[in-house]
Amino acid sequence: MGSMPYRWRAALGVLGTGLVLGACGTPRVDPPPDPHASAAAFAARKLNDAGLAQFMGRLGVSTPASNDLTPELVIAAALYFHADAKRAAADIAAAHADVEVASEMPNPVLSLSPARVIHATASEVPWVVAAVLSLPVETNGKRSRRTAAAQSAEQQAVLSAGTTLWQVRSRALKALQDLCDVEDEVRADAEEAALDQALTERFVKQQQAGLTSMIDTLRAQGDRAQAESKLADARARLTGARGDLADAMGVPLTEIADRHAAPWPERAHAPTLDPARLDELQADAIVNRTDLRAQLAAYAQASATWQLEVAKRIPDVTVGPGYTYDRGDKEITLDVSFELPVFHGNGAAIARAKADRDRAAAAFEGTQGDVIASVQKSRAALEGAVLAFQQSDAAMRAAEATQSRVEKEMHRNLVSKPELMQASLVRVQATQAHLAAAHQLHAAMAAMEDAVEAPIWTPSLNLAAALPPSMSERGDQR
Repeated sequence: MGSMPYRWRAALGVLGTGLVLGACGTPRVDPPPDPHASAAAFAARKLNDAGLAQFMGRLGVSTPASNDLTPELVIAAALYFHADAKRAAADIAAAHADVEVASEMPNPVLSLSPARVIHATASEVPWVVAAVLSLPVETNGKRSRRTAAAQSAEQQAVLSAGTTLWQVRSRALKALQDLCDVEDEVRADAEEAALDQALTERFVKQQQAGLTSMIDTLRAQGDRAQAESKLADARARLTGARGDLADAMGVPLTEIADRHAAPWPERAHAPTLDPARLDELQADAIVNRTDLRAQLAAYAQASATWQLEVAKRIPDVTVGPGYTYDRGDKEITLDVSFELPVFHGNGAAIARAKADRDRAAAAFEGTQGDVIASVQKSRAALEGAVLAFQQSDAAMRAAEATQSRVEKEMHRNLVSKPELMQASLVRVQATQAHLAAAHQLHAAMAAMEDAVEAPIWTPSLNLAAALPPSMSERGDQR
C-alpha cells in the first residue's frame, strides 16, 4: 500500500525518458576558428578557383580567357572571398533566425508535485500527487507584433547586406582603377626620366665642347633628378596599389603580383553625361538607396516594438488545468494567473519605445539628407572633372601635334635633336597632366556611382546572387 500507484510511476518514467531524449538531441558545438588553419586557407586562395568560376556564373559573367585582371573578375573575387560579404550573409541568417524565434508560441509547463504522507493510516495510499499543465496565453496580439518587429529587423539586415555588397564592389573597382592609373603614371614617368637622362648627357657633351654653359647642364641634371624621384615614387605607389587591390579582393598579394589590368577602353574617354539619365538615377537614389531603405526598416522595427509595448498593457494569462491524486481521492483543478498592473502600466517601456521610434525617424531624415547632398555634390564634381579631362586631353593632343611637327622639321634639318627631345618632354608632361585629370575623373565617376548606388559606366553584376540562394530572393539586383 505504501508504493506509488503504477500510473504515476509510468508517467514519471515517460517524462524522464523524454527529457533524456531531448538532451540527446542537443546540437553539436563547433570548434572555435583555428588561426593557423584560416591563415593557410587564405594563402591558398586562387583566382582560378573552380568555386569562383561557378560563383561568377551565378553573377551572370564569365571567367576571363586571359590572365589579366578584368573588372568582372575583380568584382566577383571580392564578393566571393572578402570577409565583409560573408559577414553580410551571416547577419541575414541571424536576423532570419530571430524571426523564427519571435514567431514561436511559448511552451507549456508541466508541474509534477509528488508527496508521501509519513503518518498515513494503513488503509490509505500514502501518496499525494499533483500535476498542473500551465498554458501561457499571449494576449492583445503580442506575438504578431513581436514577429513584425523581427521581420523588419530581418529586412533591415537584407538591405544593409545590399549596402555592404555594393561597398565591396566599389572598393574593388576603385582599387583596380587606382592600379590602372598608377601603371599609366609609371610608364609616363619612365619616359620622362629617359628623356631627361638623354638631355642631360647631351648638355654634358655640349659643355665639354664649349657649346653651352654649366648652368644649362646643372639645370638639366636637376630636371633629371626630379624625374627619377617622381618615377621612384610612382613605382612605390604601384606596389601599394597592388596591395590595396589584393586587400579589396580578399586574396593574397602573390595571387595578383604577376597579373596586369586588362585593357579598359572606357577609361580613355570622358563619359557621356546624359542629364535625363542622371536625373532619373538621382530621383531613384533619394528614395530607394539601400541604406535609406534600411533606415525605413529600422523605423518599422521601432514602430512595431512600440506597438508591442503598448500591447503589454494587457497582461498575458496563464491557464493551468490540473489533476490531483490525494490518498485515493481524485480532483480536477483549474488555475488562472495573470500579472496585476498595480505598480506600473508599462508606461516607462512605452515611452522608451516611442523615443526609439522618434530617433529612427530622425535617423531616416538625416540619411536621406546625406543621400541628397551626396548625389548633388557628386554630380557637380563629375561635371567639373569631365571638363578638366577634356581640357587636358586637348592640351595633350596639341603637345603631340607639336612633337610630330618638330620631328618633320628635324628630318628637313630645320631643328636640332635637343629641340626634338624638348618637344617630346613637353608632350610627356602634358600626358602626365592628362593622367592626373583622368585619375580625378575616374574618382568622380566612382563617387557618382556610389551616390546613386547603381552601375553607370562600370559592369553590372547581379549582386543579390552573391548571397546564398535563400537570401538572394530578398536582395536587390544591381
